[in-house]
Amino acid sequence: MIATVTRFHTLMGVMSAGGPIDMAGLRSVATAAFAQTTGKNLAGTKAAGYVVRNSRGGPVYTPRTVSVAGGSARYTECTDARGTLLVQHGTTLPPDPDPTAYAPTVSTLSLIRDGVTWRIASVQSAGAPC
Repeated sequence: MIATVTRFHTLMGVMSAGGPIDMAGLRSVATAAFAQTTGKNLAGTKAAGYVVRNSRGGPVYTPRTVSVAGGSARYTECTDARGTLLVQHGTTLPPDPDPTAYAPTVSTLSLIRDGVTWRIASVQSAGAPC
């Protein structure tokens, strides 16, 4: 399960920073419905000319809790994206983004078991501080 979450974060980091949308990779770690929705959201953001720029090398994810019940699981983490900005493609990243722009928040990933593989079914950001 942790490998699925880590792979998802890696894919999202590449795609959010302007890299190609890897639908095959996304489908390998997410349910078909979640992969399709996420792909559309990323495509819309890219079509509007926006990418994520980060002065610290990307968000930092700190695991908090994992609970498994049969074929489903909930994984919570603290997502620290301070220093991250959504900017128009081709613009220059300000030298020092506002460190409070994205305060650390709690995120919950819901996963389901597909045979022996875990797949992400949804991600919710509570907005609650870590």
